[in-house]
Parts: sequence; structure tokens; C-alpha cells
Amino acid sequence: MPKRQRREGGEQHREIADLTSFFERRGEEEAKPQPYLREDIEAAILSFVRSRGTVTRSELYEWSKKRGIKPADFYRCLTSLVSKGVIERKFDTQREEYVFSLAPRK
Repeated sequence: MPKRQRREGGEQHREIADLTSFFERRGEEEAKPQPYLREDIEAAILSFVRSRGTVTRSELYEWSKKRGIKPADFYRCLTSLVSKGVIERKFDTQREEYVFSLAPRK
């Protein structure tokens, strides 16, 4: 098997990794926005549905993507609101899609 050829100039360039280099990057990660809390997502979904009256599943999903909400968190919170009876889910035959609206008060 042939040996590897050296780069031009005869020098090999290697980056030296320090075992503690991840400590320096930690400060950069803290500048990123913090993830949403479950209560915040539920409140935001409820507010959006309240403002629009009736919202399709695809409209809600696009809205959540624009806000940077993870799909798993979004669907978990939406399912929670439906199971609590705060939001009502129906299938709209004209739109051929699920539609969400505020549940009637009892």
C-alpha cells in the first residue's frame, strides 16, 4: 500500500485540540435563546387560537415554526390543551383538515 504523500512545502498542518477547549465555547451557547417552557407554548397557542377564532392544523404548525417552537413540543402542548377541554378539535370537510377553536364554556 502506498504511503501518503506530504503536502507541498513538506509541512503537515494539524490542529491541536485542547481537552478544555469546550469551556471557552460554553459562553457562546449561553447567548442562544432559551427553549420555550411548556406553559409558555400553551399560552401562546391559546392566544393565537383566541385571536383567529378558527385555525387549521397547518396554519398553527406554520405559526409555530416561525416562532421556533419544536414540533414535538408544539404537538404535545396542543394535545394537552385539547385534552383539558380548552381548545376543541373538529374535522372540516370543506378544508379537508383539522380545525381548532376555543371550546365552549360549560
